Amino acid sequence: MVDRECTPLKTSSFFLFGARGVGKSTLLGTLFPEGSALMIDLLLDRDYFQLSENPDSLIDRTGRLGASDQWVVID
Repeated sequence: MVDRECTPLKTSSFFLFGARGVGKSTLLGTLFPEGSALMIDLLLDRDYFQLSENPDSLIDRTGRLGASDQWVVID
């Protein structure tokens, strides 16, 4: 894997833009190891269809977060 120069601050929200296949999801997986953030992957049919049919379900999912789950990653 190629080391990246991108080091987003974890003190505030941010957008991560880039062309397809350049490693955005890999970078997010490195920054937020499993269990450290609520991960929503819109490439998974389950997440995509749930949110497209009922966008308010995002509020439901984030409203149940505990103090340790302060990050929400929508990929």
